[in-house]
Amino acid sequence: MWITTAKDGFIMTLGRDSGHNSHNFVFSVSNGYLSFWDYNNGYGFNTACQTQLVNTGARTHVAFAKSGSTGIYYINGSPTCTVTSSLSSTSYTNVALCVGKDCRNNNNFFTGKMDSVRIFSAQLSASQILYLGKLIPLDTYYV
Repeated sequence: MWITTAKDGFIMTLGRDSGHNSHNFVFSVSNGYLSFWDYNNGYGFNTACQTQLVNTGARTHVAFAKSGSTGIYYINGSPTCTVTSSLSSTSYTNVALCVGKDCRNNNNFFTGKMDSVRIFSAQLSASQILYLGKLIPLDTYYV
């Protein structure tokens, strides 16, 4: 997905609402960096990618791909960080999807722009993510 932001905030959550606190994930900008965490009776992934700021106000392609206990952050089509998890949430029982805020607590609003938001049921390869990062963002088309 493409984001443009100068602030922290939740990009998306899945399975996180007022009635549930397990089998969920959060993808966000935290302290200027990409962050993905999931929870299934304990934290799985819970490590931000602190190598490249994404809250610069520049249009940035971001992705997180996970398979089992390995997760990879991608920024502008390139793998930027690899993280591991002690727990692996592979199914999310509550499928409440929220884009741009924390639906459970009604906070952590995303300030900026995002487009081409996608969730895949399998981990994409580096070449697939690179391809998505090279696509022209939707708001650059002119009519």
